[in-house]
Amino acid sequence: MALPTIAPYELPTPRSWPECRARWTLEPSRAALLVHDMQAYFLRPFDPSASPLRPVLEHVRALVGACARVGVPALFSVQPGEQSRDERGLLWDLWGPGIVEHPSLAKLGLDVGEIDADALIPKRRYSAFFETRLHDRLRTLGRDQLMITGIYAHIGCLTTAVDGCMRGVQPFFLADATADFSREDHEIALRQVARTAGVVLTTSDALRALEPSRGEG
Repeated sequence: MALPTIAPYELPTPRSWPECRARWTLEPSRAALLVHDMQAYFLRPFDPSASPLRPVLEHVRALVGACARVGVPALFSVQPGEQSRDERGLLWDLWGPGIVEHPSLAKLGLDVGEIDADALIPKRRYSAFFETRLHDRLRTLGRDQLMITGIYAHIGCLTTAVDGCMRGVQPFFLADATADFSREDHEIALRQVARTAGVVLTTSDALRALEPSRGEG
């Protein structure tokens, strides 16, 4: 039931997903960024020197930096290092105790500087919306678009995208700022989002939308 060891794979390219059914445009005044579950425990199965993890970390850091420059809020979902079996629910049956066995690995596994406590979203299920304060936080911030980055693409990231769509939050799923168990699993998530729940885009696409004039001249 433990997490698998994840072999390196090349990140998907735009040819990996179909044309998105949604025609939404990413708008900095409406958007927030979610860095989903990028805790040391969940990063541990990857080779840190190889794709997908190495470029994904670079892309997430670039997005966090761009959001800070233009005033787009960045939020970070995290699973608590201490959870009872009841709190973990059926995920215990599927994955075992998980992070509960390794509470020291609950810390974020990427360096993006100091993170305000209000930006942390504790969660205990796949979706970062389920029984958390994420939706209320987005409402307070006046945001109805959510850029989704992090891990794992076909589990928590996908579930969060679908849940957000059902709540009236437009998901923007970053194909090359998410990672998964395999390229096949990763592409499954991208196809599902594109067909049913949101917009799939690249980090370059998002950075151009956030800072259209950066690098010009």
